[in-house]
Order: sequence, then structure tokens, then C-alpha cells
Amino acid sequence: MWEWILQNIGTILICIALCAVLAGVIVALVRDKKRGKCACGGSCGHCPMSGTCHAEKTPKDANAVSSSARPHDASTVGKEN
Repeated sequence: MWEWILQNIGTILICIALCAVLAGVIVALVRDKKRGKCACGGSCGHCPMSGTCHAEKTPKDANAVSSSARPHDASTVGKEN
């Protein structure tokens, strides 16, 4: 077994180094996600999902427009429905 380890020490060290780098990247991504940072780079101008990724949260009833708040058409002004 020691003979196999000595023959493949370079490959073993490279694998250990790559695993350490991968673990560091994953830890950094998780840490940034917890802090609320964007993992995509933050340049949303070219992204097709830019409208959904960083959209502001609104209450459900904020999108509903009451009939009294709607602008009236000129043809309906003065007429009763």
C-alpha cells in the first residue's frame, strides 16, 4: 500500500488541493448568501432574468387597483354605469 501511495503522491496532493479549493468556494458562496449578497456578479443588465431575480417584495393587495383609483375615460365622464 505504501508503494502505491508513493507512486501516486502527486495525484493525491493535487486532488486534496482541488477539494480544498472547492470547499473554500462553497463556504464563500454560503457566507455571501447569508449576508444577502448576489452570487451572480450583480451586473443584471445583460441577464434575461433580471426582472425576477432582484425584484422588490410587495404585498399581495398592492397590485390590485380599486375602481375609484382608476383614471376615467373621457367618454364615460358624467355618465352613470
